[in-house]
Amino acid sequence: MITEENSLITCKDCNEVVFSASQGKIIDQLVIKSINSQINLFIKMIIQREKCEQKEIAEHIGVSPEYLSEIKSGRKTPKFQTFNFLKTLALDGNSFKISSPNFKDWKTA
Repeated sequence: MITEENSLITCKDCNEVVFSASQGKIIDQLVIKSINSQINLFIKMIIQREKCEQKEIAEHIGVSPEYLSEIKSGRKTPKFQTFNFLKTLALDGNSFKISSPNFKDWKTA
C-alpha cells in the first residue's frame, strides 16, 4: 500500500520513498509519449490494412480529421474512449467494416 505525503510517495509498510513528485512528472511524460507512439502505430495499421485515409478513420471514431491529426502529432491527448476505439480498429480486422456508418450486413462481417 502506498500513501502520498509532502510530494513524496512512500510505502505505507516500510516508509521507503517510492518516488518524488518530480519523478512523477517524468513518468507522466513517458506515459503520454507511449500513448502517442501507440496511436501512431494504430493509425498506420488501420491505413495499411483498410487502404483508407486518416480522414476516414476520423469519421469512424466520430472526431474531426483535424482533431485526429492533433492527437497523432501529440498536440492533444485523446480521451480514453478515443484511444480504445483506435486500438480496437487497429487490432480487430472486422471492427473497421462494422463501425462504418454505411455498414448494413452483419452476415458478411
